[in-house]
Amino acid sequence: MYNKILVLGAAGQIGRILTKDLLEQTDSDLVLFGRNITDRLSIQNDRVELVNGDFSDEKTLEKAIQDVDLVFVNAMNRAQDIQVIAKVLESKPGIKMLGASMAGLHDDVPKALEEFAQQNLPSSYIEGEKESAQIIEDSNIDYTLLHLTWLYDDPSNTSYELVPTPEILKDAQVTREAVGQAVIDIITDEDQNKYKRKGFGVGEPNTHYDKPSFY
Repeated sequence: MYNKILVLGAAGQIGRILTKDLLEQTDSDLVLFGRNITDRLSIQNDRVELVNGDFSDEKTLEKAIQDVDLVFVNAMNRAQDIQVIAKVLESKPGIKMLGASMAGLHDDVPKALEEFAQQNLPSSYIEGEKESAQIIEDSNIDYTLLHLTWLYDDPSNTSYELVPTPEILKDAQVTREAVGQAVIDIITDEDQNKYKRKGFGVGEPNTHYDKPSFY
C-alpha cells in the first residue's frame, strides 16, 4: 500500500473520481495538484493537501513530491509537460508512477477504432500522447501506463479489464468510474511487480464495437 499519493491534474474528471475513491477505499494521504486547484476543488479532509501548479512547473512539482511514494498523472497529451514530470521522477528513485494514456499508441486496437480516433481527435493530440508514452517508456521510472479506450460516465458501472500492451484491446469504451476503480485495484494489489514498467489497455468487457456506443 502507498502511504502518500500525488494526483497530478486532480481537478480533471478522472482525477476527481479517483480522489473520491482513494479517500473511501484507502488510508493514503493525498496531494492534489493542478492549476488553480484551491479555487476548483473544495475538499475539507485531514488527509488532503491542495497544491496550485502547472505540470511544467519543475520547482513546484519537486516540492509537491516530497514524501510521496506514488504519482498518478491524469493527462499525458503534452509531451513537454511529461518531460518535466519524468525529470522530477527520475531524480526521486523509488516513486511509482501511474499514467492515464490513450489506447492505440502501439498498434494495439482494431483498425476501425484506430480510424475512428484519427477522425475524431486532432493529430497533435495523438502525437502528444505517443511522445509522452515514449518519454516514460525510455525513462528509468517505475511506471504503469493505462492506455484508456473511449471514456464516458456511469457511476453504476465500474466494469473493466486490463489487456497487457501490445495485445489488441478490442473494447471501444470504458467508464471513468471504472478507470478510477482500476487504479485502486492496481495500487492495492500485493503483487506490484506484475505492473512494473508495463502498459495495459483498459476497456469495458464485451464492448467490441467499431466505435463507442455513445457516438
